[in-house]
Amino acid sequence: MKKLSLLLLSLCFTLRMAAAGEVKSLVILFDNGTTQTFLLAEKPEVSVADDKLVVTTSVATTQYTLADVLSFSFAETSGIDGVMNNPDIVRNGDTLLFSSPVNVEAFTADGKAVSIQYTKSGSGTAVSLKSLPSGVTIIKAAGRNIKIIR
Repeated sequence: MKKLSLLLLSLCFTLRMAAAGEVKSLVILFDNGTTQTFLLAEKPEVSVADDKLVVTTSVATTQYTLADVLSFSFAETSGIDGVMNNPDIVRNGDTLLFSSPVNVEAFTADGKAVSIQYTKSGSGTAVSLKSLPSGVTIIKAAGRNIKIIR
């Protein structure tokens, strides 16, 4: 019975590790040391126009100033990057876009409230991430907690 229990436990562990495995991504490295990751499942298309690196995915289009981009490459990243696969919330550069009007709150990792700029309209909410402090910030909106690392 112990052998059967150990076998089932190891099988469950193996399946869990496979589910949390590596996923292929497009990774952009910026001159300030930050990165932006796009899952290949989002079908990112990279182009250059007007001194900007343009990444178009099935979710959104994002532009970056070429002078700020050190490199971009394909890599395997942690499966946790796929968690934010919600069509109601889209990240477009330094802006989070919600498909409905929502109230937004932000907190540091240790629970202190952080001021955050957002604009609510009849069709949605745009949250600016530019003024967030360095480190981990938790944004609470639309019944979700979203972790942003700057």
